[in-house]
Amino acid sequence: MYMIKANIAKNRLYITLGKMADTDIRGLVKEITHCAGSLKPGFTCLVDIRNMDITYSEKQMFTMELIMGGLIDAGMSKVVRVVSKKNKISQMKMEQGSRALGYRARPAHTLEEAENILDEEELRRADHES
Repeated sequence: MYMIKANIAKNRLYITLGKMADTDIRGLVKEITHCAGSLKPGFTCLVDIRNMDITYSEKQMFTMELIMGGLIDAGMSKVVRVVSKKNKISQMKMEQGSRALGYRARPAHTLEEAENILDEEELRRADHES
């Protein structure tokens, strides 16, 4: 299970990951590529992994790392990852993948907290640019 959407007004990509099978990977990559393509460089990303399956296969984790690398290449700036207080294994796997690619995702425990972090970051950037 996954859901991908882009908010063009906020220049933000939303990714929700849950239980997935290897057969879901192609659709996931296609949707992320499509949605990220509609955003401008410097876009932010909110990733919700609270319901991510902790038994992701090596193929799925490799694909996640490819997606993260592709998003960096597409101009992703900041990432906030909504994590479960109970599911530390998925959080660790995703964090290892992002660190290997040279970035860190800031953790949050609710969607509202994640939105606030990214919105505040956008305000700071806008103030800095003006």
